[in-house]
Amino acid sequence: MTPEVKKIGNKLFDKVELGSNKIELALIDDINKLLDGNLAKQRTLIAQGLKLSDDLLALTVDYQKALSLSIDAANKAKELGIPDAEKLFRVRGEEAKDFKDIVGKVSQQIDTALRTI
Repeated sequence: MTPEVKKIGNKLFDKVELGSNKIELALIDDINKLLDGNLAKQRTLIAQGLKLSDDLLALTVDYQKALSLSIDAANKAKELGIPDAEKLFRVRGEEAKDFKDIVGKVSQQIDTALRTI
């Protein structure tokens, strides 16, 4: 069975089944809506994640300050002969250093991961 041919302008078009084309068009519309909607959400989430990464990175500055202050305080406590205070300052300094390192690594991992999307 040969499909009907209709001439519109200078072109010839085959007669097609409208029912199946409507279904195909509806499916592509559904797919497009989902993909476009997800891309918009993805962009928003990536922006939020990059902001989080920046905020975490900013914390490393404060942790470095705490580390420097702890080292100075521990040295002063040592000069004054107060071993308990020296120990306390060194322990807190180590905590600041550990947090700075961890937060810095997490910030970098988030940034790297999000920039690959």
